[in-house]
Amino acid sequence: MNRPLALAACLLSLSVGTTLADAATITWTRIGALAGAADIAGCTDGRIYVRTDDGNLHLNRNPAGGAAWERFTWVANYGSLTCANNVLYYFTPEGALFRTDGSPLGLPNVFVDWFRSTREIAGGTALAFIFPVARFLRLDHGGAVLTASDPTGVWAQVGTAGGAQHLAVGGGFMDWRAYAKNTDNSVWENAGQGCDPYWRNLGTRASLDDLSAYHLDRLIALDHDDSIHLGTITHERREIQVTHTELAAFANPLLAGTRLRAHGSSATFTPSGAMAAFGLAGVTFPLPEASFRWWEFGTTYSTNNINLSRFTIGLDGSHVTLDAVFEEAGLELLTSNGVFPNIDISDFRGRLSLSGQVGRCGQPDFSATGAVFNGAFHGVDNVFSFVVAEMNGGIRTRVQDELRNGGNSLLANSASQLALQQAMLGFAQFRTGGGPWSHIVGPTFRVDGGRMRFSVER
Repeated sequence: MNRPLALAACLLSLSVGTTLADAATITWTRIGALAGAADIAGCTDGRIYVRTDDGNLHLNRNPAGGAAWERFTWVANYGSLTCANNVLYYFTPEGALFRTDGSPLGLPNVFVDWFRSTREIAGGTALAFIFPVARFLRLDHGGAVLTASDPTGVWAQVGTAGGAQHLAVGGGFMDWRAYAKNTDNSVWENAGQGCDPYWRNLGTRASLDDLSAYHLDRLIALDHDDSIHLGTITHERREIQVTHTELAAFANPLLAGTRLRAHGSSATFTPSGAMAAFGLAGVTFPLPEASFRWWEFGTTYSTNNINLSRFTIGLDGSHVTLDAVFEEAGLELLTSNGVFPNIDISDFRGRLSLSGQVGRCGQPDFSATGAVFNGAFHGVDNVFSFVVAEMNGGIRTRVQDELRNGGNSLLANSASQLALQQAMLGFAQFRTGGGPWSHIVGPTFRVDGGRMRFSVER
């Protein structure tokens, strides 16, 4: 078995949402205690808020430096705290969310909204260059996890976390992550902004009562004995650069056997056995019928059967390219008026350009942004040969219109995106050796100058 395929077989055992052999570690440092502490929240500027079981709110502006606790108001002996954009929020069990006016000792008496089906809301702060951006996670009673940048705006469900008891959000430069404390006191990290496939177990803290975060990879733990601890998550990180030749040598053996079949108004994508093992499932999706008018004779040719195989992948400038070959008689055109015969075309090739960007889950997503077709007629009368340029132009126009009008039915499939990401992680392991990498650091991903660059962590 060659090395890429051997690696593919190795990766079959890699599951998501589990403990990895080379998982990150957390180093905990005790910074103090507050009698009766019941709930905790950390802010990006270093402030820590605690609600005690008598309903009082306390602030410590620099607990690691030995600062004193300041009691400044009373709320109730229930509810949870969180901090986003250095603004304190208070969430009641009845589902009411309040916030302060933004001052450190402000009262959380500004009503935000009702969330009656919600168990907890957690907030944090990411930096979009120099601008702070709030990020919120919501855990509903049924276990659904939703995200929003404004609690009064649109919430999007990104997954489920039925075992989660508390959520936390930690932000950094152009990135943020979700953290969770489960009912068994295990601590989890999510590098996919709460999306299901990206939860990873960081271990168990038996004494843990509540969990918060004040920065990316910086946690705050409230233990059973009212002690407070700062947690630092340590990852191993490596930058990966992939050239066109390296990508082709790794990926193309995995693509061998992948096929696309289209007939009429639908198309079926069948991945190779190696890609199916990565989690990329076959899928059937609608395909608008493409027709091309031969202007000189008033004849319209429409596509009937399309059979694509021999897929190869590469890099071109700032795009990932996916090439495919139409099989013998793989593109069949049917005439509209019967004056001229139907045409079967062979030796016809197509190239799809894919653009990569950080998607909703904070991981690289790919979408099709352009297409080029080239081919020639074989075994038919030369009278048809001058149709090639017009036909290519017609196909290209139709494909580009479909891309602009929300195409990418196949690439929109979450399993497709996850399989592509797993392939990138597989290449990183192939390049660096050692155990598997747990996730891609989404904001580091880019394609430029014919190279793909991204960082991985474990």
